[in-house]
Amino acid sequence: MAKTTAFTEPSRRRVLQGLIGVGLCGFPAVSRATTSIAPSELSKVIGAHKGRIVAAHFWATWCGPCHRVFPVLNDLAKTHPKTLRVLGLSIDRDNRRLQAWLAENPTDWLDYRVDSSTTDIAAAMSELGAKFRGAVPYTAFFDSKGRFFTHLQGAQPASRYQDVVSSQVRPIAPGQWIVGADGKLVPVQ
Repeated sequence: MAKTTAFTEPSRRRVLQGLIGVGLCGFPAVSRATTSIAPSELSKVIGAHKGRIVAAHFWATWCGPCHRVFPVLNDLAKTHPKTLRVLGLSIDRDNRRLQAWLAENPTDWLDYRVDSSTTDIAAAMSELGAKFRGAVPYTAFFDSKGRFFTHLQGAQPASRYQDVVSSQVRPIAPGQWIVGADGKLVPVQ
């Protein structure tokens, strides 16, 4: 007899999102649903999150300094869930190693594997206004309109990442509208 597992609604969503990817039922895919993308798709992936600040974080499993940035970005993602979207952009070639590493080191953001050379990635980022030189960790920041505004190279103190995000976050007053978790506009009370 086959063993069955009962899923709660949120965990069923996570399983389905992991199989299907971003956008199922209006919910973003969980980080274990790592998708391989070409550098030419970076602008589309970043542009899909207009309305939020985007931190496009390039990293690799073999990069020690990259690992030090993970908790900082996780904290920022938790602190600013409605205004910040962190995109993990791994430059790893070995997808199995990447998946194993992510399984042991969960993130609170969307993960992608950029399937190309760092030269191609640098060219694609240059078109977006960012100056990626191929060294990781590298985090490019885009404003809520999808425009590049700064980057951090290397593992920086947590305060540097917080300062960059805070420079773009505007206080929300009652009567204004924000984008809710379901992607719909919601009035601030």
